[in-house]
Amino acid sequence: MKTHFWTRTLCLLVLSTFTAHAASDVASLVEIGNRKQLFIDDYMIQSLTDAKQVLNTAVKEPSNPVLRPDRPWEGRFSPVSKVIYDPVKKLFKMWYSTSGDWRAEPGGQLVEFQWTDTGTVRELVDAPYRYVGIYGNYNYRLCYATSKDGVHWEKPNLGKVEFDGSRNNNLLPDGGRAPTFEDPNETDPAKRYKSIAMTRTKNPPGMQLHVYYSPDGFNWTPEPTNPVMDTTPEPGRWGPTHYMGWDPIRKVYAAHIENCLHRACPTGKRIVGRAESPDFRNWSLPQNILLPDDDDYPDAEFYLFPVVAYEGTYIALPWIFRTTRTLHYPTLAFSRDGVNYERRFREPLVRPGAEGSFDSVSVYSQAPIMQGGKIWIYYTGANWRGPEQAGGRGRCAAAGARAGDLAGGRVRLRRRRQAQARDPAHPDLQLQGLGPARANGGRPEQRRRRDSPDQGGDPGPPDQAAARLLAEGVGPHGRPGCRPGQLAGQE
Repeated sequence: MKTHFWTRTLCLLVLSTFTAHAASDVASLVEIGNRKQLFIDDYMIQSLTDAKQVLNTAVKEPSNPVLRPDRPWEGRFSPVSKVIYDPVKKLFKMWYSTSGDWRAEPGGQLVEFQWTDTGTVRELVDAPYRYVGIYGNYNYRLCYATSKDGVHWEKPNLGKVEFDGSRNNNLLPDGGRAPTFEDPNETDPAKRYKSIAMTRTKNPPGMQLHVYYSPDGFNWTPEPTNPVMDTTPEPGRWGPTHYMGWDPIRKVYAAHIENCLHRACPTGKRIVGRAESPDFRNWSLPQNILLPDDDDYPDAEFYLFPVVAYEGTYIALPWIFRTTRTLHYPTLAFSRDGVNYERRFREPLVRPGAEGSFDSVSVYSQAPIMQGGKIWIYYTGANWRGPEQAGGRGRCAAAGARAGDLAGGRVRLRRRRQAQARDPAHPDLQLQGLGPARANGGRPEQRRRRDSPDQGGDPGPPDQAAARLLAEGVGPHGRPGCRPGQLAGQE
C-alpha cells in the first residue's frame, strides 16, 4: 500500500547569495549562487534569534491508501516496489507487487542470528507462530500503475499476461522486475533503468549481486558479467539494501545497507553501512556510517536507509525498527558528505496509524520524490509485522511535504569558508568541511541521554565501542576494513 502526504515544514529553504566584503575573502567563501539552502543543520546558520528548528511530521493524504488491491489477481498484500516521476511525460509511475494470502498457524521456529568470536551463527529458536507453507513460495506478481497528480492512480491494461483467459490487466510477465532507479548519468538509452537483485547460496555459503538494464522499465537485459559480486565461500553481510543510484555529490553509485546481515554485528543491532561503485558493477566493502545511540529507544535498530541527494545535501529516511513492539517507521537524517549523518529529530516523520488502521504497525517508506513544490513520500503501510499478525493487510499510500517559513524569528547566515578535513580512520577519504564520522548522530552539544531523569539531562559520553566500529568498519566474520573506494574482494 502506499500513502502520500505532504508535510508543511520538513525543512526551511531560502535563496541567498553572499557578497564578500574583502577581496581576500572571495576565494575562501562557499559559492552557492542562487541554489536553495536547507536550514536542516548549522552549516549556513551562525545564530538563531527567537526561533528554533523543528520537525513537522508529514501529513498523510486523506484518501489513503491511494492504491488498493481491488482486482482479482492482486490478493491481500500490495507493497510498493518503486515510484518514479517522469518529467518528460509528467507522470508518476509505480511498480508494485501483489501476493496470495499470507497465513499463519501456532507453533514453529524462526531463524535468529548470533555474533560469536568466529563470526555469524544462525540458529533456530522457538516461536509462537509460523507462516503456513514455505515463505519463499508465496505467489508474487508484479503490476504497474500511473498517476498524473500522484494521488489518483490508474491501472492500465498492458496486455502482457493472461489471467483467467484475458490479457485485460496490468500484470507484468513472470521474470519481470521493478527498476531500482532511473539513471540520469547513463549515456546508453538501453540502460536508462537499472535493477539489481541479490541471491544467496547455502552450501557453500555465498551472496551474489545481479545487475539488469532496461530502456523502459519493462524489458530487461542482464549484465553479461553477472554476478557482479560473489562472496563465496563467505556468506556475505548485506542485509536489506537501498540502492541510491547515481550520487551526484560524490560522483559514484551508492548503496546503503543494513550491515552485518541483520543483527550479526558485534553491537547486536542492525546498523547502516555505505558501499560505492564507479560503474554499478564493482562495489567497495561497506563502511559503517550510522549506529543507534543513547538518544534512541533501547529496542531501536535501523532496518533500511532510503537516501536522495537534494540541493547539495543528502536527505535520508532511516527506518526505525522497534524490535520489542514490532513497529517500523521512517525518521529524518541528513548529511553534507554522505558519510556523517545528523539525526536531530528522533520522532517519526510518517507516524504509524491508529490501532486497527492499515498502517498501524509498519510504515515502509520509499525515498522522497521532490516534485511540484512538494516532497512526496510513498510507503507501504501494514497492520502486521510477524507471522503472528499475518492475517492483516497491506496497502500503498503516499505523502507530500511542503517547505515552510521560519515564523516570528530571525536567522543570521554564516559566511561559510570552504575547508577540507581528512578522516584519520580513512585517509583516502577526503571530506569537505567535515571531520570523521561520529557514533552520535547529532550535534555533540545537543546530544542527551534518554535515561536521564527529565529526558533531557546532561550530554552523555560518546559510545567508544560504536565510535570504533564507525571508524574501522566490520568485515565479514568481524574482519576490519571497509574503506570507501576499496572494491569487494580486495584486501
